Amino acid sequence: MSKPKKGIYCKVEFFETHRCTELFFLYYFRYTSRPYENQEQLLNDLNQCVVYKKANEFFRKGLHSYFERNNGSLDNAVANAERSMAEKQI
Repeated sequence: MSKPKKGIYCKVEFFETHRCTELFFLYYFRYTSRPYENQEQLLNDLNQCVVYKKANEFFRKGLHSYFERNNGSLDNAVANAERSMAEKQI
């Protein structure tokens, strides 16, 4: 597999659920073990960290670089996701 000329290269594994994508985005900024009853609660928490909109135009801006410009970190997101999965194994 060749690396892209711009941006980042990483292997991403998603377990598709109703709120998993936005939870991963929240992990860029902070860890939570809160069980979100609905997507609105999660989006409220995410929007406290960074402005986030569920719209095609917003996704095309390059979310990774947008999050990092706003004090988020992919390394933190991955570490927080791994922590979450480890806690669920207990």
